[in-house]
Amino acid sequence: MEALTMERGYPSRLEVPELEDKRLGVLVIASQELVCYGIRVMLGRPDWLRRFRVARTVECGTELAESDRPDVTLIDMNLADASTEALCTELRRVNPAGRLVLMTTAEHMPRRSVAGMGAHGYLGKGWSAREVAECVERVGRGLEPARRSRTLPLGLSGRQLEILRLLADGHTNDEIAVRLYLSRNTVKQHASAIYRKLDVRNRAGAIGVAQAMGLLS
Repeated sequence: MEALTMERGYPSRLEVPELEDKRLGVLVIASQELVCYGIRVMLGRPDWLRRFRVARTVECGTELAESDRPDVTLIDMNLADASTEALCTELRRVNPAGRLVLMTTAEHMPRRSVAGMGAHGYLGKGWSAREVAECVERVGRGLEPARRSRTLPLGLSGRQLEILRLLADGHTNDEIAVRLYLSRNTVKQHASAIYRKLDVRNRAGAIGVAQAMGLLS
């Protein structure tokens, strides 16, 4: 952008620095076209979006991350040609200032799992367009993603989720009863209900399902 000034009666050109562009560049790395197209549609045309790019392979995604320097990169966790953790490591190397968001089919991911992979947030493929856009913008601006309220799956109650997490931590029924001020029989009843709702036969099965569903955060 240029501005004209008067110097000794003659106009001269004065360079004025461009205003900083606060809009965000977004890159999606996903092998399925439906995922890429779906994210684009869900984002719509917000005033904060500067550029939207898509990569269908890890190699192409890495090249675009290095050349375009997107503010936020969305990574499909179902990519077949690289592990999510390895890809996050490579993206941080080629674009250190960029922030990473994992796309998952899980309803919830523990924060420590997201951070352990080197990402800054996650979004579920079942989220609404508003939730997806809000997550992308906040992470792209260096903010914490908004905490999303979630309904416990399979009819688990809050108390049953609490007991499930204690079971996963290795506590016995007696220890859980003392910790939660419950009778041992009540804990056993809750445990039986948990196994039934998760469609498993024992503690090990319940822990496996809970881990897969991201319930142990």
